[in-house]
Amino acid sequence: MSMDNRLAGVLDLQTEQAHEDALRVALELGIGSVGADEGSLLGLDESTGDLVFVMTAGDMLSESVLRGQHVPVGQGLTGLAALTGEVQVGVPTDPSVLQPEHRDGTSPRFLIAAPMFAGKQLVGVLTAATYSPGRRFSEDQTRTFGRIAALAGIVVAERRRTRDGAELRASASVTGTADPGLSLQVAETLQRLTRGDDSRLRVLLELMQQIEYLAAR
Repeated sequence: MSMDNRLAGVLDLQTEQAHEDALRVALELGIGSVGADEGSLLGLDESTGDLVFVMTAGDMLSESVLRGQHVPVGQGLTGLAALTGEVQVGVPTDPSVLQPEHRDGTSPRFLIAAPMFAGKQLVGVLTAATYSPGRRFSEDQTRTFGRIAALAGIVVAERRRTRDGAELRASASVTGTADPGLSLQVAETLQRLTRGDDSRLRVLLELMQQIEYLAAR
């Protein structure tokens, strides 16, 4: 289900663009990496200061209900992840989020919420939820999910770089070189994110290939 223009604008995306596809791939990878029932991507709406549900994967009925709902920064596990910049895991505590009727209006039993950054700027939160009684997420799953959220932030950063591409290209034509500081920052981030076992690296590789495709457009 494609985002409408208003919600796409929260993440500086353009509808029907590959950046949206890459973010959905990241969300689906995150859900799969922890064996969750569904998950959502919330973007930071700078005009209100709230997080906004932009997309949901794993259950399209949930997406139609959740999309567009606001979550204040600092409220519930999702808002706390945005406030602290750290991954939050536990039982959801935000009663303000309207839950889908086909879930009997009940909240998930357990939730992971991981912040997304474009550089040092918070741009959103990635979540994964389970409705299974007694289901929990391991420390390794939590770390992997946090890294996938970090890569989703890189996709948003790439979109913003593309948005400002004309100015950057004009600068590069004068100097003849790309910004070395930006290149070093990307290289160092990727080096940190690719530490781990082979299964984690395969997950990260798939998403990085999506980002590489974006950069070539």
